[in-house]
This record gives sequence, C-alpha cells and structure tokens, in this order.
Amino acid sequence: MRHALIALLVATLLAACGSSTASQAPDADATGKPIKSMRIGGNIRVLVVDDSRPEVQYLSELLTKRGYTVSTAENGEMLMKLLAETTPDALPKIILMDVVMPGQNGFQLTRALTRDERYWDIPIIIVTSKNQEVDKIWAMRQGARDYVVKPYDPDEIRRKIEAILGG
Repeated sequence: MRHALIALLVATLLAACGSSTASQAPDADATGKPIKSMRIGGNIRVLVVDDSRPEVQYLSELLTKRGYTVSTAENGEMLMKLLAETTPDALPKIILMDVVMPGQNGFQLTRALTRDERYWDIPIIIVTSKNQEVDKIWAMRQGARDYVVKPYDPDEIRRKIEAILGG
C-alpha cells in the first residue's frame, strides 16, 4: 500500500512538472537541455502486469511519454488471457511484472512464460517492493532478465528496457 501511494504521489508530481514545462522538448531536463534517450515510437509494445492501479497508471504514463505502446494486466489470469488472444506479431517486446499479486505471483508467471515456447523470448523485468537478495536471485532463476525495486528512479526503468532491447 505504501509503495502504491508513493507511486501515485510521484505520478502526480511528474504530471504537475510536465504541465509547468510545456515549452520544453519531451526529452529535456529542467534547463531545457535535451536528454539522450531512445525514442523508439509506438512500435515497441510493453506489457505492465501489476495489481496496483496507481503503479500501472504511473508506469503506463512514464512509458507512453517515452514512445512505447503500453498494455496492462492486473493478475496472472488476465496476463495469460491477453497473451493467448494476441497474434504472434503483436506480442509485447518486454514485460514489466510485479511479484505480489492475487493468484499466481510474478515468480510463478515468469517461470511459466519463460518455459512456454510461444513466450519464452519475451524478456521480463521484475518490478517489485521485494528487496531481499534472495528474491532477486530467485527471479533470475525463474527466467527474469532484470529486477527493479520499488520505489525506483524512472530513468532506471528506461535504462533497463533500453539495455535489454538493445537501445
């Protein structure tokens, strides 16, 4: 709950900052100087899997501003249904997944996806409040490509996605 409130607060602050700097380029710092970042465009699909609406909203806004096309699922059942209904050419290029969710947790879902030949090549970044080293190790053993602890710096998410997708 605390992390969801932090995510909502950060999203609100970012939105407020964005409205006061409308004259800046989309990828500019506070001085208006361009930030070097990958603007991929809407052809890179990212799937956010998290049961926290504020977290999903925050990540969706963050990624959309970076040019990604974002879809969401709030639990494993919705994730698997969404993937099953998606044509192979429209599958996400990367998945950002929470761990603590109703039904299957993110570790179980990561293991299932990385062992399914239809989805094994979709990289998964675990985005969670679980910050124990054993959790990070377990995530990697299940097939996750990276691990981010909430609360996080938005640039950390961007850097990790770009590193995995070759940006």
